[in-house]
Amino acid sequence: MLRQSVENGESVEQFKGKVRSNRGAIQKAYAIMRERPTTPEIRKLQMEEDVAWEKLSRRFDAFLKAQFRKIVEGFGDLDHWRTLAAKDRNQYRRELDEVLRGIKGALNHAVGIESHRQRENAERDKIIDEIKSSKPELSFGRVALEYKRRTGRQLTGKVAERSYKRHDALIQAEFEHWVLTLYHPEAVFPPVPHKPST
Repeated sequence: MLRQSVENGESVEQFKGKVRSNRGAIQKAYAIMRERPTTPEIRKLQMEEDVAWEKLSRRFDAFLKAQFRKIVEGFGDLDHWRTLAAKDRNQYRRELDEVLRGIKGALNHAVGIESHRQRENAERDKIIDEIKSSKPELSFGRVALEYKRRTGRQLTGKVAERSYKRHDALIQAEFEHWVLTLYHPEAVFPPVPHKPST
């Protein structure tokens, strides 16, 4: 479904909408393909997906290399940097910091280094998500009681509900980012801030 969307030329916004509305089904399909005993049909699907993943991976790497080449060209435009530094040093620093941040983020992402910063309550949110996901019929008051039983820490039902929603939003954002990185890397990595002068 996702591959077909890209092949059909859907816009990034249409693609994002499809990912959001089908998140559960997409995650379930990948899990089934990884966990089920293989039949000839599943092996054929897995081989097709492996080929598609490899193609996407090569496309993503080519996109990143092109972005890095553009960044290097931008850095090589000394006239731009000299003019900017002479005109407005603060703007020069902001633009330079933005470019360096973009390079660092893109390179870290490309080699698989995750951000070391964790949200303050990430572990709590994860436990609450596990409780609610394993027993969806529980009210958030009951989820808070189960959380207290597991951890010994007090929690209200309202806090459990906010925590669950925050964790779900984070999972949704991470999943969307992952899928976009594979299928539409141009939507994840912004264009180079300026073009070199000629």
